Amino acid sequence: MQIYETTIVIDSLQKQEDSHTSLTGIENFIKNNGGNILIQEEWGKKRLAYEINRKQYGNYHHIVFESQSSLPELLEKEYLLQETILTHLTVKAESRHLEKLKQKQSEQSSAAETTEKPASTPEPKPTPEASEKAASEPEVKTEESAV
Repeated sequence: MQIYETTIVIDSLQKQEDSHTSLTGIENFIKNNGGNILIQEEWGKKRLAYEINRKQYGNYHHIVFESQSSLPELLEKEYLLQETILTHLTVKAESRHLEKLKQKQSEQSSAAETTEKPASTPEPKPTPEASEKAASEPEVKTEESAV
């Protein structure tokens, strides 16, 4: 099995549901034809370098998958049948590039885990004795000498 990368640009004027349906269809097509999706990233809406079908913006999606060598040709034909896909590119992935992608994905997942807030523990309420003690102590002020 070989490892491939494919990047597709979906028309940004499509509704999000239609865009999601197209992407899900591509993922299912890869899986149904013996492929295994390793990494799937959504790069978001970006301006195109040049207009395609009078469109200036597109939603970019990047998929890294493992499959037999015949699948990319079938995938290219599937892309041409879908009107929502403005352009696409499928290439054979290099192993060193794949290692960088996996490292980047693991860093992002670990960063997401650390940014999640842990379950907050309620702060202990001050007891009446502690508040009386704090009120009875005089406030000490110190003067800072000006230099």
